[in-house]
Parts: sequence; structure tokens; C-alpha cells
Amino acid sequence: MEQCIDQNDKDNKHMQVSMMDLIYSQAYLTIVAATGDAYDGLPGVNDLSRRVQKHFAIGHMRFDEWLVPHERVLKSNWITRAWKYQEGALSKRRMFFTDVGVAFWCQQMYCQESVRERPLPSDQTDTSNAGMRLEIIIPRVRDGIRKPNPGQVITQYSGKIMSSDSDALNACLGVLRALNTTHCWVIAVESNPCYPERSRMHLAWINMGPRNEREERKEFPTWSWTRWAGVKLYQDFSNPRYHYGNLKIEIFMGDLQWLDVFDQSHRLRGLGGSKLGKILRVTGNIITPHYDETSEGLKMILTTESGFDLHLRTFIDSIEWDWKYLADTVALEIHRFFRYYTQDLFGAVLILKPDGDKYRRIAVAGYVLNERNSLTSPHCAQIELGPLAMAGAITRTVHIV
Repeated sequence: MEQCIDQNDKDNKHMQVSMMDLIYSQAYLTIVAATGDAYDGLPGVNDLSRRVQKHFAIGHMRFDEWLVPHERVLKSNWITRAWKYQEGALSKRRMFFTDVGVAFWCQQMYCQESVRERPLPSDQTDTSNAGMRLEIIIPRVRDGIRKPNPGQVITQYSGKIMSSDSDALNACLGVLRALNTTHCWVIAVESNPCYPERSRMHLAWINMGPRNEREERKEFPTWSWTRWAGVKLYQDFSNPRYHYGNLKIEIFMGDLQWLDVFDQSHRLRGLGGSKLGKILRVTGNIITPHYDETSEGLKMILTTESGFDLHLRTFIDSIEWDWKYLADTVALEIHRFFRYYTQDLFGAVLILKPDGDKYRRIAVAGYVLNERNSLTSPHCAQIELGPLAMAGAITRTVHIV
């Protein structure tokens, strides 16, 4: 589909890519060539032959080789490409042509030539193991069954092969629109007017890809996951008891105007999240961090007002770093730390490094779950459930580019 869009007309290109959810969802059937590439054609339809199913007989019994089309789909070139993510996620019906058979997947069922699959029961729980395996990689956004959240979408999508840096933004706009997601540079924004302290912006992503694949895309801001190639992991802070604090986040709109991403989220949705500046102005708790390198990796040490140290897992964004890289850094608390039950600790900080009179993100730390060493004091059991205030934190406004 992307080959049909005039790549030289930027305005028309933006309009077309942001409408991909409408294009795919209105198609009656999406046909996928899941063997070779788009120029090879459909196996069994043209000169591209299908694999012959082996069989043998023992007495009166015949044994046939079990050919599994969905395994071919999971290993296909099609499923690795960024632009095809929307095609699979947004289509109502998908027919996959592979060299071992044809598979069909829609809202009600998954079936393939070699194996008979049952339709979904009334409780809409997919009884097809093949369907569930495909759903891990291709979310059924339009089906209304177990819709993914924006974090799951970015985790699935970010590791796809992208032919150009701009695909990091463009090739998932349709999915985010279908999910009714407000976002800035593909960072989801959730506004809660009734409980402002629960409004959040998904800034706590982790760069999980292999270090040799973390190519930097300098056209994107450092606070957006699009800055780096490779798979991203979103930290989930969806616990209803958790409060996100009173962060104020604004994005630069040009002409010296700033837009509050929570109070004016309706304007963000109208802009599609991409026709924005690249500077965030954030007002929140700033903490001076200390670091320790352990056998488990780099950790940030923060002290609570109760006198307990927190050792937080720290994830560096870039390919290489040294101790000088961490000099002069500050930690911006974007999710307030919260003690939940015996060992669980939730919370996150962005690690920022000065860049002139502004800052750039270089890492994220936090979200310790079931790690006994995260609370280093022998009296950690005395820490009460609830928010943990950070010692030495001051309220500041920083500009992140």
C-alpha cells in the first residue's frame, strides 16, 4: 500500500498514512503473500509452487505430514515489515497464502488447510492455538476482542524492519488512530479530568533491542521511543491504586506557544500527534541520582524521606556509555514511587543530561517488581504501603529535546 502513496508530496503522504485504519478496515478481504515477497506472487496460484505434502501407509492406515501454514506466517518477510503491521492489525479478514497451504483469520475463527479449527465460542475466547500465536504479533484491533493497549502496540511494532527513519512514525499512525489514542510523536497521552493525578504520558519506555541494532534517528526527540531503532518495552503502571503525581507536561507548538498535553488533549488528537514541536516542558520532582554497577547491571540509588535506599534497574538508551556519560545527570520523577504489597515497588524516573540550556533523555530507571535487593535496608518490611517521597527532591521545570 505504501508504494501507492506519492512519497514526494509530504502533505498528501501524511493524510494518506493517517487514514490507513480506514483503508484496511473497509476492505472486504486482505490477501497476504506469506512466502517470499510481494513480487513472487501467491503460492499455488501462479508459477510459485507449493510444497508437496508427504504421506505413507502402514497396512490400512495412511499417515499424512502435518503442514502448518501459520508457522510460515510467523517466519515470513511480511510479518517483519513495519508497514505490514497495520495491514494485519486493521483488516477484518486476512487470507494468508504460504508454500504449505492457505490460512484464514477473522473475528470469528482461524482455520487452515491442514488443520480444522473451531470457531470462537460465545465468550469470545480464541480456542485456536494458531490464532493466539498470531495475535501475539498481529493484534486484532478492529475485531473488538482483547484490544491491545498503546504500550503493547509499540512493543510489537518497534522491532519491525523499517525502510526509512520516517516509518517509525508513519507506519503505525493508523493503528493508533483505530485505538483512539492521543499521542505526541507516538508517545501515548492519557488524560483523566476527574482524577488529574492519574493522567499520564507513556514516557517510561525501555530500549530493549540488541546494542548493535540501536541506530539513532536524530530527526526524532530523545524523549520519544522513535529516537532509537530496535524493540521497546513499555513499563505498565496500570494499577488502580497507583497515582502518577502532579506532573505538568507541555509541548512546544511554535510561535512561543505551549500546549498542555493533559488539559488540551483534544487539540493533540486533532493534530494527529505529529505536527508538533520536539521540545517538552516538564515541571516535576528533580532528584540528583547516584549509580552503582553490579553483577545484575547498572542501578540507580535513590533515598526515600524515610531513610531507605532504593536500588533501581537502569536502562541506558544508547549503544555505548561510560561513567563520564552519566556525569551531571538529573533524574525526573515521571511516575511516583509506590510500595505495593511485600516486595513490589512501582515508579520510574527519566535520566536527563544537560544539552546547553536544555536536557536530553539518556536512560530510564525504576519499576522494580519482586526484587528483594531493591529495598536495601534490613528494615524494609517497615516501609508502609503507598507513595514513597524522595529525599532531596525539588520541583523544577526542565526542557527536554
